[in-house]
Amino acid sequence: MAVICFADGGVGRVGRIAANLVATQLISKGESTALYDCWGQGHPGEANAVFKEPMGSASQRQLSSRQFIDDLRRLRALHHHLVVDVSDATDQTTALAFSFADLTLIPLRPSSVDISLVTKTIELLEILSNHRRRSLHRAVFLVDDPATLGPSTHLQISGLLIRRGLKTLPVCLNDQSAADHLASRHRDRALMDIADPESTVTAQPDINAFVDCVLECLFENNAGAKRNEMIVSGDYNSVS
Repeated sequence: MAVICFADGGVGRVGRIAANLVATQLISKGESTALYDCWGQGHPGEANAVFKEPMGSASQRQLSSRQFIDDLRRLRALHHHLVVDVSDATDQTTALAFSFADLTLIPLRPSSVDISLVTKTIELLEILSNHRRRSLHRAVFLVDDPATLGPSTHLQISGLLIRRGLKTLPVCLNDQSAADHLASRHRDRALMDIADPESTVTAQPDINAFVDCVLECLFENNAGAKRNEMIVSGDYNSVS
C-alpha cells in the first residue's frame, strides 16, 4: 500500500494535473488506485470508477480533520495505491495528508519568481518529520523546461534544495501536455472516467517517463524505509 501526496507549489493547477495523471496511469496498469481530491466537493467512490471534477475550495467544503482521517484510512484499506491532491487545501488538511504520505511530491516551475509556497511546504514537511519515527520522504518535480531558469533563481533554488536534503525527479512534467492528455480521456468535463480499459488514447512518452519516475522514487523510498535508510539525497540533478 502506498500513499502518494501532491503538494501545492504555487504553480496553478499543476499539482492537481499531476495527481490525476499518476492515478490515471496507475489504474491503466491494472493497479487498484483511489484518487482523493481535497479541493473538490465530491469524494471518490470505488476504485477505478468515476470521480467528480473539482467544484469548490477546501474552505467551502469545511472538511473536518476527523472526516479527512477517516476517509484516508478507509481508502487505504480498500486500495493498493492512494493518490492525494492537496491543492488549495487548508494548512491543517495539508499537514494531515503529508503525515499519511509515503511520498510527497512538490511541483516547482523554474521560471517562477516567487517560491515562497515551495519553501513553506518544505519547512512543514521538516517539522512533521521531526515528530515521526522515520522521515517523511519528499522530492521536487520541475514543471516545463529547466533551461528557463535564470542564474539568480537557479542559485536560490538549488541552494534551498541541497540544504534541505531534497532531490529532484530527473524528468520534468509538461503540464499542458499532461492536461491535454487527461482531457482527451474525459468524455464529459463534469465527470471523468479514469479507468476506461477500452480507451485508445496512449500517454505521450514524456508523460510515461514522468509517471515511471514517480513510481521509481516511491519504490526506492519504500525499500529504504525497510532498511531504515534515508533515500532522499541532496541532489539537484534535474537542472544543469
